[in-house]
Amino acid sequence: KKHVNALEGLIESDNIPKASQYKNELYSELDKLHPSFKNDNELLSVIINHALLKAEQNNIKMHMQIEEIELSFISDIDLTTIISNILDNSLEAVSELPQDKRIVWFVIEKRMGCCLIHSENYFDHVRDISFNRYASTKKGHMGIGLTNVETAVKKYNGMFSVETDRDKFITSVTIPER
Repeated sequence: KKHVNALEGLIESDNIPKASQYKNELYSELDKLHPSFKNDNELLSVIINHALLKAEQNNIKMHMQIEEIELSFISDIDLTTIISNILDNSLEAVSELPQDKRIVWFVIEKRMGCCLIHSENYFDHVRDISFNRYASTKKGHMGIGLTNVETAVKKYNGMFSVETDRDKFITSVTIPER
């Protein structure tokens, strides 16, 4: 939080070259902590590395297929909302399962002019409440994460779907490139 505040201060004082240098140094330091995943999109690298670290800490296998694709048409806030919520939900869902079910599959790829984001994970149960299609099964959680994903995806005229297939929870996002 201190680093974000320092970066904001540099930006507000119009010291863009120094802010850019500071940002790059932050990313470099973050990469040293857990440099498992690299992508041209630095924000995506941070989000994925955070998920990989969380998976490692909870003994979860992550099977990822992430193509090097252009994502600049999606705002950083929306990219974070979409990917972080999907990954956080997937990791949370499998964290309490038996070891052989602690697996998350995650894909980002470009197909026919669209960015596809796909996630699958095992789950124990899903709560179905009519007023909130994506109600949380976690105690004390409102279940707005996937609703936020859906809202972000709609900004880009994309499609968002969630389904279950036996013991798997599947999330799919399709966003046409602009």
